[in-house]
Amino acid sequence: MKFKVFYIPAIESESNVEEMNKLLGSVRVVNVHREFVSNGFNSFWSFAVEYLDTDKKTYQQKISENKRIDYKSVLSEVDFSLFLKLREWRKDKAEKEGIPVYTLFTNAQLAEIAEKKISSLTKLKKIEGVGDARIEKYGELVIQIVKNFQAVKKENKE
Repeated sequence: MKFKVFYIPAIESESNVEEMNKLLGSVRVVNVHREFVSNGFNSFWSFAVEYLDTDKKTYQQKISENKRIDYKSVLSEVDFSLFLKLREWRKDKAEKEGIPVYTLFTNAQLAEIAEKKISSLTKLKKIEGVGDARIEKYGELVIQIVKNFQAVKKENKE
């Protein structure tokens, strides 16, 4: 048996969570012990994962595949501008609610919203990982941000 400990900050922790999920998806987990350590802005989750020995190469390959996406180079200038507005809203909302930003929407989800200019709850629900609870809680706010962005862009063209 092997052990791996993950420290996942309460704020800005997407990459840490993705790394832990890669391990969890590639091994046979025996036990996971989790503990929240409250320390103001330095608060974090500690996860001790006990797992059966697996092919280390497979796990390392998965980690190397998990590279950060540069959304500025992937999205058009206009889409990236909307993406930044959505990220700014997400950050403010997460701070007010005292939750990690990724629990609202992931960067990939925000990029898809920006790229497709999602303007209805039906279309928002089609994005992978966006379920009824998120739509009910944040859907209208996200749609309004997209609509306001499009209105401002339209005014600037005229």
